Amino acid sequence: MPTYAVDGDHSNCEQAWITQELPAELTIDLSTIRPLNTIRLWAYWNDGRYYQFRIEGSVDAQSWVMLVDAQTNRTPGTRAGQAYTFPVRRLRYIRTTFIHNSAGAGNGGHIVEIEG
Repeated sequence: MPTYAVDGDHSNCEQAWITQELPAELTIDLSTIRPLNTIRLWAYWNDGRYYQFRIEGSVDAQSWVMLVDAQTNRTPGTRAGQAYTFPVRRLRYIRTTFIHNSAGAGNGGHIVEIEG
């Protein structure tokens, strides 16, 4: 369920936005344009899997700019999550696109929580 990705709870990695197919994307509307320079992501962490993904931002959901390029990531997710910093951008939309899950076929993307 998409709301799990932004419900403020990153304590339970079983309660997450989950897809079965890749690539898979989730776009979050921040409701207003605001300055951002950090995104914190908690992906599923219980079994040592890692994800390869990118996070992009937009003011209009039409034109996107790369914020986080983790398309070659091999670091497993952890309970602490991961913070990604970038130069300050004014954004309204955040789009996360998963392209690989080390757990194999049928295991898509899993966002426990994402914060901007």
